[in-house]
Amino acid sequence: MARKAPPNPRQDVSIILRAALRLPLSGARVGLGIAGSDELASTAWEGYDASIRLASASIDALYADPRFGDVASGAIKRWLRWQRFGAAFRGAALALVWRSLGLATAADMHALHAEIRSLGERLRVQRDLAAPRPTRIPPAREEADVWAEW
Repeated sequence: MARKAPPNPRQDVSIILRAALRLPLSGARVGLGIAGSDELASTAWEGYDASIRLASASIDALYADPRFGDVASGAIKRWLRWQRFGAAFRGAALALVWRSLGLATAADMHALHAEIRSLGERLRVQRDLAAPRPTRIPPAREEADVWAEW
């Protein structure tokens, strides 16, 4: 199996520019009926393939540079610190506002839900104790007995 030559960014840029210039002309030729839609599609695909190769080569070169890793690592660390600071500040600020407005907190709501569940269970027990017990259900009559009455 033959190895492909590594992509040349200069060639890819020239292919992209050539496709950008040829695409409107190919579209006009297809619109006028001079050329088939295959010409337009091949021009578009050439430009697309070259742009993907160029983007991949650029990203590969970026990831291969150790300075990029250092910069990205530092940026992520700073972003996480700011995120923790924001969460702590938001929690402290909202706790003050929440209490000053007299609104219930999540703990208060959980306690209320637990109390309502407890009251519901107690009500079910009381209802079961107060309800009369059903008497013995008479057995079903046989089909022959029903027809005998006719």
